[in-house]
Amino acid sequence: MKKILLTTLILISYSAYSQLNPVLKNKRGLAILPEKGDYSIGIGADPFLRYMGSFFSNSSNVSPNANFINNYSFSGKYFIKENQAYRLSFLINTNSRITEISVLDMTPGATQFAQVLNKGKLKTNQFQLNFGKEFRKGKTRLQGFAGVDGFIRYNNTSEKTTFGNKLELYDTGYTRVIDRKNSGFTFGIRGFVGAEYFFAPKMSLGFEIGFGPSYTISRDNTYTAESYDFSSNEVKNTEYKDGISTKSFAINRDIFNSTLNLNLFF
Repeated sequence: MKKILLTTLILISYSAYSQLNPVLKNKRGLAILPEKGDYSIGIGADPFLRYMGSFFSNSSNVSPNANFINNYSFSGKYFIKENQAYRLSFLINTNSRITEISVLDMTPGATQFAQVLNKGKLKTNQFQLNFGKEFRKGKTRLQGFAGVDGFIRYNNTSEKTTFGNKLELYDTGYTRVIDRKNSGFTFGIRGFVGAEYFFAPKMSLGFEIGFGPSYTISRDNTYTAESYDFSSNEVKNTEYKDGISTKSFAINRDIFNSTLNLNLFF
């Protein structure tokens, strides 16, 4: 008899809890918000928003493609409770710039005022891995969240120059830099707050902002210089470092990902 009464009380309590905390569903009965055991994937939403927005303007309508990963991020979450989740995210930021400078052609027999091009290519890469936990608040389509991430970031820069004039056209002892490289690591912790709106079941657009300390270690610049050996008629490359490495501490604000994130839950 006691077991029956206990079971009845548990069922009544669970029913009352469910009524006080109903699962938000759409008209077809599908749950809108994430639930315990759900996973999510997220990407920067900017390319998709620009694509949709171009329908209402006179700008060219270029669909999102593989190049959209520049300056964007990917994220994943696992919900241990309806309002708590572990999160892992990966940020990619790549940029390249090409410059061309016209200089006088030094080739014997070249016409007066003839010019050649010196071409430079600067490329920077940034890769960041975050891991943390978030806590969520809200029972409607609009959800707020906050938490803490730890992160590690790797940066590298390379600058290559191609000269229009051959090296042997210059005087003996002339050298020039054709390559420069630099890299470094950043470690940090960031607290974050944000919000996301569920525009469809298990689909949302979100935004977050972070703040916290970081420590950066930057390595020496590595150069490659070329010189011409007139005795052997060969171009020789020499690599050296400038011996300037830096360490710095900072407390920064960041807007992680792009302006908005598209999140899919399953």
